[in-house]
Amino acid sequence: MGFVELQGKDTGGIYGRLDHWLKEHWKVLDKTLDFVEVIKPPGCCSDWSVELAIGELQEHHKLCDKSYTMGALNQKGIPLNPHGIYKSRGVDGENNMGKLTMQLAEFMTQECGWTLQVCDSGNLGFRGNIREQQLKFKAPHPLNMISHLILIELRATRPQLLGYIEVSGENKDDIFEKLGGFFKSTWEAEGVENDPDYCDLKFSTWAFRTRGSQGENNMGLRTMELVDFMVKQCHWTMVTCNMGNFRTREQQLVFRKDDFIEKGAEHIMVELRTAGYIEVNGLHDAEDLKPHLIEFLTTQWGCTEYTKYFLESSEKFCDLKYTAPKSLFYLEGLTNNLGQLTLSLAEFLANYGWQLALCNGGNLHPYLEDSPNFILREQQVKFTRTTPEKA
Repeated sequence: MGFVELQGKDTGGIYGRLDHWLKEHWKVLDKTLDFVEVIKPPGCCSDWSVELAIGELQEHHKLCDKSYTMGALNQKGIPLNPHGIYKSRGVDGENNMGKLTMQLAEFMTQECGWTLQVCDSGNLGFRGNIREQQLKFKAPHPLNMISHLILIELRATRPQLLGYIEVSGENKDDIFEKLGGFFKSTWEAEGVENDPDYCDLKFSTWAFRTRGSQGENNMGLRTMELVDFMVKQCHWTMVTCNMGNFRTREQQLVFRKDDFIEKGAEHIMVELRTAGYIEVNGLHDAEDLKPHLIEFLTTQWGCTEYTKYFLESSEKFCDLKYTAPKSLFYLEGLTNNLGQLTLSLAEFLANYGWQLALCNGGNLHPYLEDSPNFILREQQVKFTRTTPEKA
């Protein structure tokens, strides 16, 4: 929509450095106007009332520590030309949010020395058509100035149609060539001419699959294949991994080239889907954990092994799939128990040497009704095997 917001302590004068960078590179303006409550005089058939209007932003109205806009606000409180910087096109969700993310991350890490801790995307609105990106940074460390980042986006389009892979960042350690070889050999992808305003490297592929009316997809399976390649073969560290649902499925991963830490960490992903399913990927790294995880799902959560529907294809969409009882997921309007279930799962896996690495939620709208009760919620939970010293 055209906003940039900052939160947190002004350690080392980082707000001033960000202010200069944002205004120079993204041409932002200080946000001085916002919605405020004003008194509306009584009319011939009404009493005094309160309504919202655009007015001067007061200190007690602020919802963050510092905010900027991509242009002057209109009467609806939206920047007049937000996509001078933010860009999107087409019906399949193509956008430049990943490219902008890497521009900001490279400034914060390479020039300011801060550590990219988490990168999390989200979709707002009943149709998920308002994008947001949150980047969390930790206080400076000199090693960040020599550790390079790369962002990879997996983007399915409409069901069973061509999908895309977009890469943003610098080609350090010949990573573009390595990724190209992996995508072509494993996912039968083909190189596509990239728009430098949107990404630095682009491929098309038929590897992303969906089926049914409940959002079933193989994005988790593909994600873990990519994580294994980047972590085990290329020796990059997975910093963050999050999903989005802009009409269809999106996955965003950030990796860092660390030459000074342990390589080859093992990962698994567990997906909780309120459509009634639990799906697990990455079990080739966790055969010793598999029987314990199955016991947890069946005895503690009451799940049963998934049974395919009549005429359902045999194509593999995940490593392990279980059907959840109706009582497992609590949904009442926007209230749900996915957080509680996530912690329960994390506590169990910690007993077997797997620590919670990343967790992010998403939602899917398979129906036309604009009601939160028709939202299918999802939670992706990633775990990494700990070393004996960490266990």
